[in-house]
Amino acid sequence: MVSQCANSECGIPLRHLDSGRVIRTVKRVAGSIEIQHFWLCGECYVLYDFSVSAAGDVSYLRREKSQMAQREYYSRPQFAP
Repeated sequence: MVSQCANSECGIPLRHLDSGRVIRTVKRVAGSIEIQHFWLCGECYVLYDFSVSAAGDVSYLRREKSQMAQREYYSRPQFAP
């Protein structure tokens, strides 16, 4: 279960999923399937993005260029009435 931002320097608690990015990884460990979720808050996702190795290990890397705050990444979906 995700409880805080994956950036160890940030660590902001997860209260709602209306900003940032969540990823899910699935990998085999000792014959069973392991599912993990990771979240970067909106402020950290501007500077960092996830990197997933071929073995399924997750880390985050600093972006070469800051991601401009785009509506599809940082705000909740807009639904028509």
